[in-house]
Amino acid sequence: MPTTLSEVLSSAGVKNTSKYEDVKVWMEPREHQVSGLIGVLKYGRYGLWDDPGTGKSLIAYLFSAVSLVNGRKVLAVMPPGLSDQYLENFIDTIGMALPNGAALLNQSPKARLEKYEEWNKTGWPDLLVIGYQMFLRCRPYLPSDEYQTFICDEAHALKNPRSSTHKVVKEFMYDHNVLYLTGSPSPTTPEDAYGLITLLNPGVYRSKRAFDRKHLIKVERDTVGFKNLNLLSENLYLRARRVTKEEVLDLKKPNIIPKAFSLDKSHHALYKKLVSERVLEANGELITALEAASLRRHAMCLVSFPNKYSDSKRKIKSNMLVVLDEIMDSINMVENKLIIFANYVPTVEALEEYLVDFNPAVIYGGSNTEENKQKFINDDTCRVAVINPQAGGAGLDGFQHVCHNVAAFEPLTSPGVMDQCTSRLIRSGQERVVNVYLLKVSGTLFVKAYRTLLDRTKALKQTVIKAGDMLNELLGGE
Repeated sequence: MPTTLSEVLSSAGVKNTSKYEDVKVWMEPREHQVSGLIGVLKYGRYGLWDDPGTGKSLIAYLFSAVSLVNGRKVLAVMPPGLSDQYLENFIDTIGMALPNGAALLNQSPKARLEKYEEWNKTGWPDLLVIGYQMFLRCRPYLPSDEYQTFICDEAHALKNPRSSTHKVVKEFMYDHNVLYLTGSPSPTTPEDAYGLITLLNPGVYRSKRAFDRKHLIKVERDTVGFKNLNLLSENLYLRARRVTKEEVLDLKKPNIIPKAFSLDKSHHALYKKLVSERVLEANGELITALEAASLRRHAMCLVSFPNKYSDSKRKIKSNMLVVLDEIMDSINMVENKLIIFANYVPTVEALEEYLVDFNPAVIYGGSNTEENKQKFINDDTCRVAVINPQAGGAGLDGFQHVCHNVAAFEPLTSPGVMDQCTSRLIRSGQERVVNVYLLKVSGTLFVKAYRTLLDRTKALKQTVIKAGDMLNELLGGE
């Protein structure tokens, strides 16, 4: 039997809840979810920095329901790959009458104009869900007086105060009720916290320059360290909270399995040639890596798939693929599934081809996220998912019911990304010990990438992320 929104609020000590009696809640909230709802109702503008997998979305659904009962329409903004899932889950979780319904704004420009015209006549949807980039495009057409409550999911997308997305969100949602949700309020360094602090508590720092003077250690123009991190943490949590998995979920500690190895001689020689000369000729094509970002991308891809970078008729053995095969043999792919995270699209596509016998589900910028998610969860012939962290590292739920093995094929770029990716499996509903495989290739950029990841983690674990035991374990903590 479902509970009601009235019962949920009454359990938290809210009085006069009779107007919420007709709202059904088809998922029983846990104590920390109810307290999170009370936090956002108390402050109006609130941040939930709870660990990924602890159930932040249910709090957003409940907050939306409270707002709708009180006549405040809700606009929910998030990465585009999550919008279908968000709308569907809200409808499945909250049972209530919506006179103007709920809608997803992701149509073509012509179709959107037709929607605007229709809604201007009949009334805008009570709940409107939209992706961040689509929000930028549609902002001139959205009536700011129609929506008084806002949900910003995966809010670390707003970390850059100079970005158009941050500026438009801040302007459009100013002086309204806003719930910001992310498990990674500072995904890479403590400096990332500034963007969310300005949205939640705009008066804390007069400017970015003031923030820099207070918290950044600079040599000339380069940031070399951080200071006053206790104060920074205090400011990040003025109107926000974080709960960790250990506090609210009964989950087994993950099994971290480093797989360290080196490249074969010919493979390493090709790698050194690219890194030193930044130019290779392969298959009649000139490959250049003159810029740092291009060099990193090509170097990482060459480590995995050297024959795409070689003109030699003799095939070069890839120990990356050898180790991946060993991992899959140890997992027993007949009985178990595996999620592989890879940073670069060429690597994702090459893995898709290499793993064709396992009917892989592939999630990256050029794929249908929901279709591939359902394929991995429901298709028994699909034994592997290959995922780009930007496309599928956050927000996706359901993998934990069919899988407990994950491999970082390339080094994940930041502590926040590491946490988000592994939390596709380390989350509520996981009944087994999660195995996390970290591939580390000596004598390559992999070594520096993991060292940088650990260096970034030290400051974040100190005051910003407030990591639990699981994230400490994942990131090499004590």
